[in-house]
Amino acid sequence: MKSWFVAFAVLTLVLSAVPAAADEHEFVGAAEGTALKLTITPPGDEPQGLTFGLSSVVVQSSPSEECEGTACAAAAAAVEPFGDTAEVVATNRAQSDSAEGFTVPDGLNQLLDGSLGVAAVEATPAPAPTASGSTTAGALQVVATNTIIQEIEDLIGTSLNDVVDQVVDGLEPVLGPITGADPTGITPQVEDLIRGLPDALRDFPLAEVRVGSSTADAEDSPEGDPGVTTATATAEGGVIVVLPVENVADDGLFQIEVGDATATATTDGQTGATSSKGSIVRLLLADLSTPEGDDYVEVDIASDEPETCVGESPLMLCIIAGGTADEVDGPSATAVAAAVRIRLLADADDPANDNPLPGLTLAFAEAIASVDSAIAVVGEPPPPPPDPEDPEEPTLPATGGGLAALGLVTLLAGGLTAAGLRRRS
Repeated sequence: MKSWFVAFAVLTLVLSAVPAAADEHEFVGAAEGTALKLTITPPGDEPQGLTFGLSSVVVQSSPSEECEGTACAAAAAAVEPFGDTAEVVATNRAQSDSAEGFTVPDGLNQLLDGSLGVAAVEATPAPAPTASGSTTAGALQVVATNTIIQEIEDLIGTSLNDVVDQVVDGLEPVLGPITGADPTGITPQVEDLIRGLPDALRDFPLAEVRVGSSTADAEDSPEGDPGVTTATATAEGGVIVVLPVENVADDGLFQIEVGDATATATTDGQTGATSSKGSIVRLLLADLSTPEGDDYVEVDIASDEPETCVGESPLMLCIIAGGTADEVDGPSATAVAAAVRIRLLADADDPANDNPLPGLTLAFAEAIASVDSAIAVVGEPPPPPPDPEDPEEPTLPATGGGLAALGLVTLLAGGLTAAGLRRRS
């Protein structure tokens, strides 16, 4: 699946280097929304990454090598090679397409299952080009194989007390204040949780993930606003339920709710503007200080800390809150709503990790939008092109490849990182 942000990068450089003719309106606008990037690390194996709910669009004043029309759009419920892509290029008439389908990659077919939504795209060519892409929501289940369940049973049989102590130590900082003076603390409920895991994993998914929808829209010179270029991306968050164990944690040991993200960039050829909203994340932890299986406590997610972690591997959860980073430079504008990043269960970053559960890394709700434009003023000499040797002159990186290999934050937001993300307060 092609990233239209490649076209944006190339055309932005062209707009910066080649002045427009008098009264000529040159522009480019691009947007991309991503619902979920998921990485699964099976026990003792290499990680595999998948992208779900991806919408990408571009509008431009003239065709380019990357987009051979004035409006292009692509969307996929699951990015190739694990799903089908809807893709259109508008040259002289409106185009539309849709696609659906999801194929679990080799190596994960015993761990992953799911049902995803539909991707749809539309594009209308110049003189007032528009492009839109969208994906609808779906659901994924990460399931435990018989081998994983057997390893858990073996571990319980030989090291139950050690496992219980490790889990208690990890959860005590959060649940300890709730237990108060209770000398047994959360130990009895943790032991019930560990003992109940094998049967629970035979009946329920290890983790269930609701994949949100995404949209991307871009247009130039809409009715009533000639010369205005706008790009907007949205990414719906999702809900994750991890390790449901009946009578101990009926709705999962962890529940994570991630909100929506939006990013909008607009320009009138002289002044750019942005608007962005990062996702809000909410974490619920089963209250193991009580024998009730449906009691939960909310854990504060620190927006001013690099990462908030609860528990220890193999029952670990770490969250990095989302944020925003916007930049305006004359007519050029970029808005970024960074994803909420979650690490679950086994610590995939630890090479010595040998626990029986897989490691999961999820990036929810990412939205990026960028625009640039140039309008020459009659009677005034055009500005000189930037000196490519001048280290002070900002440029966008040259890139290639499809979306499966190209992350938008790498392409567009990398330069914004130095300015810092504005984290949710």
